[in-house]
Amino acid sequence: KAGTTTVTAHIPNGAADVTVNLTVNPKPVTVSLIAPVSKVYDGNANAVVSVANLQPAPGDVVGSDDVTIALSSTAAAYDTKDVGTGKTVTVPLANISLTGTSAANYIIANTSDVSAAIGVITPLAITVTADVQTKVYGDADPPLTYTVTPSPAPGDAFTGSLERDPGEDAGVYAIHQGTLALSSNYQLVYNSADLVINKAVLTVTAGSGTICLNEPPPTIPITYAGFKNGDNAASLPTRPTVPMPNYNAPGNYVLTPQGGVSPNYTFNYISGQLNVLPSPTGNIAQVPIGPGIVNTPGIPSGVQLTAPGGADYSYAWSTGESTKTITVKESGDYQVLVTHPSGCAVNFTVKVVKKTLVIPNIFSPNGDGIHDKWVIENLENFPGNVVQVYNRYGQLVFKMTNYTPWDGRVNGRDLPVGTYYYIIDPKNGEKPVTGYIDIIR
Repeated sequence: KAGTTTVTAHIPNGAADVTVNLTVNPKPVTVSLIAPVSKVYDGNANAVVSVANLQPAPGDVVGSDDVTIALSSTAAAYDTKDVGTGKTVTVPLANISLTGTSAANYIIANTSDVSAAIGVITPLAITVTADVQTKVYGDADPPLTYTVTPSPAPGDAFTGSLERDPGEDAGVYAIHQGTLALSSNYQLVYNSADLVINKAVLTVTAGSGTICLNEPPPTIPITYAGFKNGDNAASLPTRPTVPMPNYNAPGNYVLTPQGGVSPNYTFNYISGQLNVLPSPTGNIAQVPIGPGIVNTPGIPSGVQLTAPGGADYSYAWSTGESTKTITVKESGDYQVLVTHPSGCAVNFTVKVVKKTLVIPNIFSPNGDGIHDKWVIENLENFPGNVVQVYNRYGQLVFKMTNYTPWDGRVNGRDLPVGTYYYIIDPKNGEKPVTGYIDIIR
């Protein structure tokens, strides 16, 4: 047992006893630190130990002596706060003591804090979850934010940032970890999300127009509002069009754009209006005037032409006249520009075929260029007509179908001067015209 004991020795032969003090010193015990000592990174160098991490050196405790190591505090310290293995752990010597029924016979031999390279600090697992983001085509990207569980240790901060797949068209783009990082004291677990680029709204407005009923469809302009990223109408794979309504009467018609196609835009259509004004309609009416098929001297003959229209219409004939009704005396094409009170004008054309025959009763085929042929005016307007000429003896001397002016010759020879008789059959169902013709030279 450690301590001081008085020892008396009895000397034989009457000699005086010898008394001495015997001191037994406590046995030194060297305390060492053993594994495991570990933790998950928490941003500090604090360590926690237990008596299981402390042991005496082999042989320092005799036999079955009741001696154990005690700790007044479990607090210890790593050499640094950072993740690693074989880290030095230090237990303050002041916190270590001996206990047990034999503890008084022993003393701790260590003169300084107890240390050993047995510590392990493992990375802290942190989950980073990207936030779902949206934007409209053409707008700037929103910040790519995220949530973190658990939070990093005080004083530690992320570096870098999240990144997304490249592209600016409407669609879905994955958000990646990118350069976002913490120190090697952490193990990052990344949960991705998406950035959704929604289509922008493109407003398409149809223009308006005013036309006359008789006019062809106009070209309706289209205007756009809302292009992004420098886009224009040429950027649209399929441009909107304005279908033309089937207008067959005056009135107002809705013009609605439609049919636009784009990966980056939805279309907001705004309608325009087509104002269709009334126009003159109908045809030029013809009414023959005069004596009938054969011209009668002193009685006017011709064709009365009446343009379509009504009150407040105006007229401009190709003859220079400006009334609704005119009378023409010659065959041919006649035009009139009819203007409606709305201002819409239509040009009407009519072909006049005059069918009053003007039959001369004398001609002089003598080669002087004056009345050298028997010209029957307007006979050409009776298809299939037949002209027959007889002499005074009733003999047929000339006959022609679809008559052309005759020069008074038969078989290349001049007919004698004199009076001849004709029969003209216009082949229109009316009675043939008869009369006489004098040939003079």
